[in-house]
Amino acid sequence: MNAIVFNTIGHIKRAAVIFDDIVYKLELSDGSSEKIGEIYMGRVAKVLDSLQAAFVDIGADKNGYLQKEDLKGGYGKNKISDLLKVGDEIAVQIKKEAFEDKGPKLTTKISLQGDGLVFYDDDKNRIAISNKVNNPKSIRRLKELAYSMHKRDCGMIIRTHAEALPYEDLKKDYDALEAKWEDICAQKIYARAPKRIYGGKDFVLETVINNSYRGIDKIVFDCKDDMESVLSVCAGIDSNICELQDISEGQYTFSLFSVEKAMEASVKKKVWLKSGGNIVIEETEALTSIDVNSAKSAAKAHRGVASAANMEAAMESARQILLRNLSGMILIDFIDMDRKSREEIRSAIETFFIKYDNRKFDIYGFTRAGLFEMAREKKGISIRKSHIGEEIIEKPVYTLGKIERELAKIKSQTSMIKLEIETDSFTALWLEKRKYKSIVLERYGLSIDIKKNKQIKPGKFEIIYV
Repeated sequence: MNAIVFNTIGHIKRAAVIFDDIVYKLELSDGSSEKIGEIYMGRVAKVLDSLQAAFVDIGADKNGYLQKEDLKGGYGKNKISDLLKVGDEIAVQIKKEAFEDKGPKLTTKISLQGDGLVFYDDDKNRIAISNKVNNPKSIRRLKELAYSMHKRDCGMIIRTHAEALPYEDLKKDYDALEAKWEDICAQKIYARAPKRIYGGKDFVLETVINNSYRGIDKIVFDCKDDMESVLSVCAGIDSNICELQDISEGQYTFSLFSVEKAMEASVKKKVWLKSGGNIVIEETEALTSIDVNSAKSAAKAHRGVASAANMEAAMESARQILLRNLSGMILIDFIDMDRKSREEIRSAIETFFIKYDNRKFDIYGFTRAGLFEMAREKKGISIRKSHIGEEIIEKPVYTLGKIERELAKIKSQTSMIKLEIETDSFTALWLEKRKYKSIVLERYGLSIDIKKNKQIKPGKFEIIYV
């Protein structure tokens, strides 16, 4: 079964994408104030020719970072100071979210993503079509529709998902994008920086749109508003495949399809394989390395067994790259293999990403040192970095998922209605700031008190019946 499972806890939303009953993607929106896709009128705070970059005040805690290559018209030999001055007001879009001590990465090449179409800032008003659409009849049909509709002063991209949409749905999508584009263009003229002028795409809608074209059999929600939003906005989504879980009775969506098990595995460095071997995943600033270790029996076995172990490790490594949202440069150290086996591994991994990933990626193959090398487009941070701190401490958003699982069990298996949650001071403050007591009362009908306990290790908690 192919499914998307959502878990909504206040402003925090999580999603699991399942293909063939296996969890391939875990995605998180933690309710942070600046998200990818949001558009701001910003004021240039600093211009540095030495970095060929500028810092832009968008009203966030940290100024955004704008490289010359992300500035419209920035390519060429010009210094960035020839293009921008301190105090200039410019429209920027968040390309990469803020992380730790770094502000959000910005671009002035603005785009708006719809269900089947994308508007983007282009003076030549070009129309392009996704290279994943390879049916000549579909290409001809979509181009004819696009040229008949498109009248705006911007470029337009026809997404892969558009191939399955009828004209009425594409026209609806186009009209919605056109209205948003007009509003943004108007605000670029009248809004005073720093100010957000477009809030970006809703996390739930974006998850459904980005994955539905692969064929989804079921979408599971635990928030009625999310389900209604998807049905009203996402063309082609049949209400019969949408299922709303009754969380008031303790039905926990992430207990379905082994999602919780996949979540726990996604933050561990070592992943065990069915053959008895394992892969060890190490994330660094420069790259991600994956080391393949064979089972003891396979290490002494013939070449065919080693080849099978490498193929199993290759498929699991590819799945973990998606599951954990690993990006940038990735190196995989397989067990020694011959040239034919290397070609099989390369082909299998490339086929995997073509089938399951919607990011840009490059397969470079094997280096002289025998390491498999690839790169994947960066978007957001990895699941492990979002859930585990530098000192291997579980972050509050990860602890919250575990608390939710326990509360769901208590609601479904007991008659208790009053509880205390004891946790470390930082997690307790984090929960209080997000008004978790009110969320639990509304979700489960449970009354909780959040207590700080200095004896409890960071990221851990205890639930006490009152």
